This record gives sequence, C-alpha cells and structure tokens, in this order.
Amino acid sequence: MKKIGILGSTGSIGTQTLDIVRKEKDLEVVSLAAGSNVSLLEAQIREFRPKIAALREEKAAADLRTRVQDLPVRIVSGMEGSAERLLLYLIFILMFCILKERVINAK
Repeated sequence: MKKIGILGSTGSIGTQTLDIVRKEKDLEVVSLAAGSNVSLLEAQIREFRPKIAALREEKAAADLRTRVQDLPVRIVSGMEGSAERLLLYLIFILMFCILKERVINAK
C-alpha cells in the first residue's frame, strides 16, 4: 500500500485527487492539508482517516480538533504545521508523479 498526503485537499485538485484515491485501493491517505474549509476537511478526515491534518489558521484548527476529537488524528496549524505542510507538499509532488505514471502506463 502506498502512503500519500494531499496538500490542498479541500480545493479542486485535492478533491479530484481524493476521487482517484477512492478508486485506487492500494493508496492510503496519511495526511491532509487545507486552507480554511473546516467542514470539508472534517468530512475528509472521517472518510480517509489520516494520521495528521493541517490548517493554515489556529482558530480553524481548534474548531477542527473539537469536531474530530473522537478520532486518532493530529491537527496542526501555523508554525507547527509549516514544516509538516512542506513535507506534505513534497509528498504531493511524489503522489502526482505516481498517478501520472499510472495514467501513462494505462494507455
């Protein structure tokens, strides 16, 4: 199983990427990062069960922590989340390369 992180998971490309993850049974989402859409990120956390999720603002992260306190997910934000979001970005690039290779090989 390949582990991936989604940077911008609540945006257009992020949601499309998660659509692919739903179809590809050998992909596991281990991290999600979003700007400020707490409601959609909560739904994604509940569906994909990542180990960590990041939001830009601490206020939004505090709200999300309350919403998902029943789940074993770490919620980060601000400076704490910056390094982790950079790692998520690098994982996103890797994930894009893997998915691109699958599309090319499927043709």
